[in-house]
Amino acid sequence: MKITNLPDIFLTDLVLRWVADGKWAVHEPFIINSKIVGRIEVTVGTLTDGPSIPKIPVLYEKFRDRAWPAAVPHDFGYDDDCPYDFPREVWDDVFHELMDALYPGWIDRIRNDEEWAGVRLGGESHFRVED
Repeated sequence: MKITNLPDIFLTDLVLRWVADGKWAVHEPFIINSKIVGRIEVTVGTLTDGPSIPKIPVLYEKFRDRAWPAAVPHDFGYDDDCPYDFPREVWDDVFHELMDALYPGWIDRIRNDEEWAGVRLGGESHFRVED
């Protein structure tokens, strides 16, 4: 996925390969520059399921594809093997920051807030859980 309109935030393209069972693996380093935490490099081989949207028909269709560039670093930060030692709240805020960069309009900001709220409500049981 090329993210050409934000080269100061997304320093590389997001390149994934399908693994199985709804999982994708980062195929090339995905590097972002966060205003909150600085440079983050999502390493090759990091597994992601992308945006974790409940399969409720209207909700799923509304949100399913818009959050990939923010969801991948977020999943990386939640992984027990992540070398960056930021608390869960910071990773959630980085997700929100990236969503706001991708979708800056005020209507999109409402959707970004909704997705961030979903991450905050549903993410705790997934943070740094050992495989």
